[in-house]
Amino acid sequence: MAPDTLTLIVLSATQYDFEDPSSHRKMKGTSVLAVSPESSVSDGRIGNKPSKFSFPFEFFDNFRGVKLPAFADVGFKLDIGLMKSVPTSFNNFRPIVAPLAK
Repeated sequence: MAPDTLTLIVLSATQYDFEDPSSHRKMKGTSVLAVSPESSVSDGRIGNKPSKFSFPFEFFDNFRGVKLPAFADVGFKLDIGLMKSVPTSFNNFRPIVAPLAK
């Protein structure tokens, strides 16, 4: 994996196309929920909160035929305007396999 790539659990991908009733703006895009598989504990929280990422409408095609949730290698780039890393690609989807109960 490249240094600008992380393995995340992709929970869902949702394509949307609607008009906001209050602003009458056309809302069209794809939202993706993902979470780190690494354990996290802090005061007042156990586990990881999913992150929501927004993409263009057509980005949904990257998820067609993929069974979610799944592990995926997620590519990131630094967005200077936002001053944070933003995801750019989702690749190498792998099923999440839970151990069988004994």
